[in-house]
Amino acid sequence: MYSNMFFPLITRPTRITSGNATLIDNIFTNDLDNCSSCGVFLTDISDHLPIFCLPITQDQTNIFDDSTYVVSRDMHNYDGVLKFRDKLRNTNWTDTCISNDPINTYNSFINKFTKMFDSCFPLSKHKIRTSKFSKPWMSYGLLTSIKTKNKLYWKFWKKPSHVNKKMYIDLENKLNHSIRIAKRLYFETKLKSATSDIKRTWQILNEVINRKKCKSKLPSVSYSNNRDISDPFEIANRFCDYLTNIGPNLAKQIPISSSFAGSYLRGNFPNSLFFHYVSELEIIEIV
Repeated sequence: MYSNMFFPLITRPTRITSGNATLIDNIFTNDLDNCSSCGVFLTDISDHLPIFCLPITQDQTNIFDDSTYVVSRDMHNYDGVLKFRDKLRNTNWTDTCISNDPINTYNSFINKFTKMFDSCFPLSKHKIRTSKFSKPWMSYGLLTSIKTKNKLYWKFWKKPSHVNKKMYIDLENKLNHSIRIAKRLYFETKLKSATSDIKRTWQILNEVINRKKCKSKLPSVSYSNNRDISDPFEIANRFCDYLTNIGPNLAKQIPISSSFAGSYLRGNFPNSLFFHYVSELEIIEIV
């Protein structure tokens, strides 16, 4: 019914200052019947409030019912990437171009594309961490201050003014300073406790810089010479062949030159470093 018209879903301001409030960010759709809810997140993570829209899809409704879980797709799955690539390459797309109506052509294309994408990167559920102390250096006092800061931000959002903004910014600056101190003291204590354990020390340092342990996973399918290879021995042999021949293959790409090394040492250049040939007689005299 609304396929040819786009309607805005966000009607509240998305950027608020002490002087004005403007609606800058928006979401437009031509399918209002499939929008379950939309709105604005009230958070101070940026000067623009985040916006959201939840579509109604039959296969996702039961997943979103449980508030203790979130859904996501594993886009780093190498097997899924290869499978998706093969599906795109082997799919017949001619029927998407039969119609002269661009809307029908787009719908035909997006339906095929979405089915392939969902089959290669299915949605999976992950449990939400519900602990109040997701950060070990957080205390009840800091959590209370965070709640107070959020209330001040809500007050500033409801009634923008220089006074409300100053109250919010002052508390935010003090809170950020206190959190940094708590975090520093937490890791200082952990490092002191691991003074004689170098392995534990490196684990703490990696935790400080948020460096996670990389779990390498070998692909189960490889692509070479326009064909897929699934035999693990053949995959290993191809990796070995590639790595052992990097040097010779690069050497073959170096163009052949008629010059020899001695040609670059001839002549006297008083303003730069140069070398002279050494004769056999000079070598014998030195010995």
